[in-house]
Amino acid sequence: MNLLDIIVPQYKEDDNVFKKLLESINKQKNINFNDINIIIINDNSNTYLSNNLFKLFPKLNIKYIKSKINQGPSLTRQIGLDHSNSKYVTFIDADDMLDDENSLYLVLSCFNDTNADYIFTSFKREINVLGNIKYNNFDARNLIWLHGKYFKREIFKKYNIKFSNLRCFEDEIICRMIYSIKDLKSIVLNFSTYIWCDFDLSLTRQKSKYNFIVMHFDDYYNSPIIEYEFIKNHNIELANECIFNAMLNRYMALNSSLFEFEELNEMKNEYLNKIKSFILNHIDIFKSYDKNKAKDIFNNYILSYKKDNAIINITIDDFYKFILE
Repeated sequence: MNLLDIIVPQYKEDDNVFKKLLESINKQKNINFNDINIIIINDNSNTYLSNNLFKLFPKLNIKYIKSKINQGPSLTRQIGLDHSNSKYVTFIDADDMLDDENSLYLVLSCFNDTNADYIFTSFKREINVLGNIKYNNFDARNLIWLHGKYFKREIFKKYNIKFSNLRCFEDEIICRMIYSIKDLKSIVLNFSTYIWCDFDLSLTRQKSKYNFIVMHFDDYYNSPIIEYEFIKNHNIELANECIFNAMLNRYMALNSSLFEFEELNEMKNEYLNKIKSFILNHIDIFKSYDKNKAKDIFNNYILSYKKDNAIINITIDDFYKFILE
C-alpha cells in the first residue's frame, strides 16, 4: 500500500495549468515518490491532458481517469476516492498547488509520529493585484474548503462518508462530517501546505461570493441539511449548532439586497417556504437556541455581507417571528 493519493478533478484546466501543480509536487523534498500517487479525473471534458505533459515528470506516478459523464467536482472527487488505495488521501484543485517544498514531508511525518486520523494545515490564497502577487493566510481550522487537509482513507469507508451530488459547497460538507466524529484523532498544523491560486476559470472565482450564492442557491440550501443528517449521529450538539447557523444565514441571504429583484421573487418565496418547513420539523432546536448567541451570530453575518456590498433587510427579531408565527 502506498502512503498518499493526491486526488485532482479536471474540467477546463489544460496542460499549462496542470504544469504548475505538478511542478509543485515534483519539487517536494525528503519523500519517496514511489509512495505518492496522483489521481487526475477528467470530468467528461474536451480538454485532455497530453502525454507530453506527463513525460516532463518521470518520477511522478500519475493515473489519468476519464469520466464518461460530467458530474461536477464533488462526484469527480468521489471517483478519485473510489480508485484510491493508499493509506492517506488529500484533494487538490487543478488550478492550485502545494506551497512549501517540505509540505508532504511534514504531513507524512506528522501522520507517522502521531497516528492521527486527519491533519488540517493552514493555506494561502493568492491574489493578483495589477500584476502584483499577494497572499492572504487562512487558519488551519477553516472548515469551508478542503485546501490543506489530509485524511486516513479508511475514515471514508468506516463512516460511509461520500461526496454528495451537489456541484457547490461540497468541501464544507466533507470537512464538517469528518470534524464531527468525536472518536477521530486530529492534528492542526499552522504551517501552509497549499496555495489557492488566482485563476479565472475557477467556478467560485467567476462571480462575487454572494452572486455565486444566488446562482447556486439550491446547493447552498441543501448542503447544511446533508451535513446535519450525518453529524447528528455523531455529535448532536454540533449538528444543532450548525443547522441553526445555516438556516439563519440562508434566511438572511433571502432577505438581503441579493434578492431585491422582482425576477427572483418566486425563487425567494420557494426557499423561504422550504426553510420554514425545515424549521417546523425541527422546531425544538430553534426554540431552545440561546438568543444572545443567535444575536451575535446574526451580527457577524451582517459584517460578512457588508464586505461584499450586500445589505440585510431584516433583524434577528424578524427571524424569530419567522420561526414562531
